[in-house]
Amino acid sequence: IPEWNSQKAYQVKVSEPVTLTIKGEEHTNPRIELHQGWNYIAYPLTEEKEMNDIIENVLTPLVENNILNILKNGQGNFYLPRNNFNNIQRMIPGQGYMIKVSEDSVVDFS
Repeated sequence: IPEWNSQKAYQVKVSEPVTLTIKGEEHTNPRIELHQGWNYIAYPLTEEKEMNDIIENVLTPLVENNILNILKNGQGNFYLPRNNFNNIQRMIPGQGYMIKVSEDSVVDFS
């Protein structure tokens, strides 16, 4: 990885449990640019938030404009707005998410 991007999520495959230490300055930007199709994003906040709060306060513009198709976490849970279905309980710092959008857009966690 030539340069770490704090707005992107990274997958690490290991054969046994390990601790991954990343050194550097803490850097968070609550605005994440999304490109049409699938995006891997990092949850940019430093505290857990209930998914219902994220839906209401962060994702509503994408949902109302029919841009957000699906949001998935690493455990296979997902939020599917067109069916009003969500089984993600909370978004957690340090975890990555997959988000599929129908057009280039921005998600703002501030």
